[in-house]
Amino acid sequence: MLSLVFSILFIWYSRDTSRTSWGYWAPFLLAAAALLCGLPVYRAQRRHMVPPTEVPPWR
Repeated sequence: MLSLVFSILFIWYSRDTSRTSWGYWAPFLLAAAALLCGLPVYRAQRRHMVPPTEVPPWR
């Protein structure tokens, strides 16, 4: 849900071509915030990862 909100905000602010500093930097700041929100999720899920199974030899 949070990634959907950041995606919508990113699209909304990236269409703005205003000359204000917020209008210029908003897409980059939103992308950085989304990345920072995703890092704890990645670290939590990484604990549950297992090595992949062996790939059988090709015939």
